[in-house]
Amino acid sequence: MKKVYMISPSLQPTVQVKEGADGSSLGLGYLHAVLVGDGYAVETFNYNNKPLELSEKEIAEKIKAGDPDFFLVQIFTMNRVAAKRAIALARRLKPGVTVVAGGIHASLYSAQVLEFYGADYVVIGEGERTVLELLGALSAGLPLDGVKGIAYRREGKVVVAPARELIE
Repeated sequence: MKKVYMISPSLQPTVQVKEGADGSSLGLGYLHAVLVGDGYAVETFNYNNKPLELSEKEIAEKIKAGDPDFFLVQIFTMNRVAAKRAIALARRLKPGVTVVAGGIHASLYSAQVLEFYGADYVVIGEGERTVLELLGALSAGLPLDGVKGIAYRREGKVVVAPARELIE
């Protein structure tokens, strides 16, 4: 069974509600549910309202203890710095982990996230179907040519797949 860690990194301090406030992400909740339903072992961590240093310490502890196959990062514009740092931390602690970014900032700036943040893949737009298809293809070693709603690098160039239809 493949292990997935999903995180929503610390927001910039000026937009945090207060430390300890529940800022759970509905989007990550949906992704968590569909991944568990498809047989993945999933742990979701929300650090939106935690200080950056504390969240990085906790992320490091979780990666060391849990050894995830996939590291999914939700990127908003207001947490992009923490997201980039979280990806670098995951890469340093588990060099072979597959990093998938999603969220509004990643969707709008997929090439930037691939080139400068260190993500392997970006899910563009709604992620429920796309994440299942992407992780399934990666787990099975299948080509990504037919996976809609993603961006990735191939031979050093950013490839943006056709958009996925919205969920109705």
